[in-house]
Amino acid sequence: MITRLKRFIKTTIVSCLRVAPLWSYRAISMARLSDEPRTILRGMLVRAQVTRLQDVLARIGYPNELRISRDACFVEVNGLDLNAGLVDRYYKFLGAHPTETEAEKLFNRLKALGIDVKCFVDLGANFGEFSLWFAKHTEASVLAVEPSTENIRIFESNAVRNGIDMARVHLVKKAIADKPGTMQMTVGKSQGNTIVNVAGETETIVTDTLDHCLREHGITNIDALKIDIEGAEPLLQDDLAKWLPVTRCLLIEMGGGLNSSDQYGALVDMLIGEGFVCEWYSEGKRLEPAKVKALLGQGQNDFLFYREAGSASPKS
Repeated sequence: MITRLKRFIKTTIVSCLRVAPLWSYRAISMARLSDEPRTILRGMLVRAQVTRLQDVLARIGYPNELRISRDACFVEVNGLDLNAGLVDRYYKFLGAHPTETEAEKLFNRLKALGIDVKCFVDLGANFGEFSLWFAKHTEASVLAVEPSTENIRIFESNAVRNGIDMARVHLVKKAIADKPGTMQMTVGKSQGNTIVNVAGETETIVTDTLDHCLREHGITNIDALKIDIEGAEPLLQDDLAKWLPVTRCLLIEMGGGLNSSDQYGALVDMLIGEGFVCEWYSEGKRLEPAKVKALLGQGQNDFLFYREAGSASPKS
């Protein structure tokens, strides 16, 4: 009888710890208990919540590993633990090695084009998915540029979590624009923070030009240049003109209404004039300039510009 009563009491306590963790914690904190039983109950509370989460993961068939600390939850995606604190999309990947992550997709596409990435420049590095992947899985030197304070915090936590040698990743905490100085940037929009058409809550960030930033960090040739700066891409046109002769390929997001189609169209003309061909990145299709410009008015799209084999290449 006593054994059954003890089992009933324990089952009831565990049920309360699982269903009402906040109230359970408050009850544990307020109860007149010595340190040992209080510690035991806190341990039971943690275990109950872990078990509850595992039940949910089992029910939905979620296969990835989660690494949960007091301050963050990391999702394993293609060999990187990525902090999901500001974004849900990492949870959608299925399996230890699902369909390619964006970084791996770019690497594989460049490999197919015969481009060995020794220098990777990431403008709009966000949480580091591209920069940290290239730092971990290739021998490339990486220049990552990201101005958002909240994004930098996640980037740095990802770097620490994945044991990245930051001697190979130069993290520049600035925005690349058409002039040096300071500007207002949105906050709270995760990977969508922007310096263009700013509205709502903002923070003051430092800006630099592309030309100065690259020279300051000793860049002479760029194998892969990624630009995802939420509408500010046209601001880089003059400096890009200087660097395209020593750039092998460029992955750039354009369109979406943050800047005009005409301004993006001028970028397209410059890239085509410099001898690059264009690929609709998400579809893997070669595009003529007119089709690229037509897509600019249909929302944000990623475009891969590269030189075909046998065409002019960057200076060594």
